[in-house]
Amino acid sequence: MMPDIRGVGATEEREAVRALLRTEFEVAPGVGAAFADLYDNLLNLDISVGPDCSRVAVERSKVLGHALLAPRTIRVCGCDCPAGLVGLVVVHPDFRGMGVGRALLDDVHALARQRGLGLLVLAGDAGYYRRFGYRDAFVKSECVLTVEASTSSKPTLFSAAQPDDINSLVRFSKQLCPPGSVSPTRGRWDWILRTHHPAGLLKTNPAMLGYITYDDRLLIDESGYARVAIGKQKATVYEGGAKAGRET
Repeated sequence: MMPDIRGVGATEEREAVRALLRTEFEVAPGVGAAFADLYDNLLNLDISVGPDCSRVAVERSKVLGHALLAPRTIRVCGCDCPAGLVGLVVVHPDFRGMGVGRALLDDVHALARQRGLGLLVLAGDAGYYRRFGYRDAFVKSECVLTVEASTSSKPTLFSAAQPDDINSLVRFSKQLCPPGSVSPTRGRWDWILRTHHPAGLLKTNPAMLGYITYDDRLLIDESGYARVAIGKQKATVYEGGAKAGRET
């Protein structure tokens, strides 16, 4: 008999999900706690993610597993498509191999159809999800940008982005929005400014950049923005955008 699958309920169930994420996602010290914090940030600060988006498998008041559907718009062929991110899928070790994970994903798929979300994008290990019919959809691309000293007499003064900069962030980020990426909306930037995502994961999971960071900054000036992860000996600019007509 399969457990009951529904939206997360009382505080005790949310804490049970957090506990599963803390233990089962602990691939490196602190990573599980970072995912547990991400779960809270999504439910508490993302207006598109309600309790019904956090799907729990429950049997006799015990949370056996969890899966999250975060409604998003995804850029495909220059168009914004109603879609969802699927992630934070976890099953208690005592109940693996019993179909709980498949039942959770079937439930997420049904919820996505109910909401008219025609595209699902995974936030997790692609190898795990292929057994459920998921396939690679977007091809990685690379470009080489020539960095030269500025010829302008006016210095570029980046500062930390603030809530008042959201309109500029939306405008800049629309100039470079690769296929398969989350569309740059006000809601997306508001959530990033509130949570500093993915700073918590970058500070704990060396698999993301190949090194641990100690700071993550969103910098902006009148012509563009950059997101920078900073480690002890190196830094990585992992997202950026600029005014139309300027090199990004």
